[in-house]
Amino acid sequence: MVPTTLDFYDLVRALTDHPEWREQLRQLLLTEEILHLPQIVRELGEEVRSLAEAQKQTEAQVRALAVQVERLTEAQRQTEEQVKALASEVQRLIEAQRRTEQRVEELAEAQRQLAEVQMHMERRLQKVEVRLDRLWGHDVERRYRERAAAYFGRLLTDVEALDTQALAKLLDEARKAGRISLAERQEILWADVVVRGEDEEGMEVAFLLEVSSVVAAADVERAKKRAELLRKALRIPVLPAVAGEEIPEDVSALCQAQGVWQLCDGRVFPPAGVKD
Repeated sequence: MVPTTLDFYDLVRALTDHPEWREQLRQLLLTEEILHLPQIVRELGEEVRSLAEAQKQTEAQVRALAVQVERLTEAQRQTEEQVKALASEVQRLIEAQRRTEQRVEELAEAQRQLAEVQMHMERRLQKVEVRLDRLWGHDVERRYRERAAAYFGRLLTDVEALDTQALAKLLDEARKAGRISLAERQEILWADVVVRGEDEEGMEVAFLLEVSSVVAAADVERAKKRAELLRKALRIPVLPAVAGEEIPEDVSALCQAQGVWQLCDGRVFPPAGVKD
């Protein structure tokens, strides 16, 4: 039998008056899944709320991460700028170093050239000094030869400075007489100045001088050797002497020890034990 409208409203009023009937009616009308649907919906709501909270936290983390990434990006940009600036500075320093090395090489080359010029100048200066010494020595030698009478006037009379030709003639006679050899003749002729005269007793005496601007020990030895050879040739006393503008102390002491006369600055100094 089909219920009428009146019966339906009577049922509604009955369910309103008896709530416990509604629950029984639901259990009859609804399936088990539908009955649990509110619970499922509540649980889903709770899960959705949890997911929403998690999403919110994730979004916050993403925002924080984005900020961190932005900071890192800015730091990276600054680092790159610093690296570029550092690279530019390094390049500048490398270029400066290259210029410095080039300048050092140029200075080294200039120094080498200067050293060569200096060495060349020193050689030339040495040659000039040698020539000046020779010229000075020749000038001193000339003065002692030309002014022999003045220098030896207190020691001898009739003072005569023998020139090379006059001396060579005397030596040739001595060689013919067998008193000296040809080599000894040549050695004597290399003497700088030979002066002869008479002493206060009227005896013929000669001085053989080795002359230098600055007298050296070698001059003392030559004077002594050549004076001995000249004594053999002339058969008269021949006194060795050195003359110059300067006689160092050690050379002067050698003269005293070797019995060699010294002439310096126009003055005559006899060796030890000989009266002037």
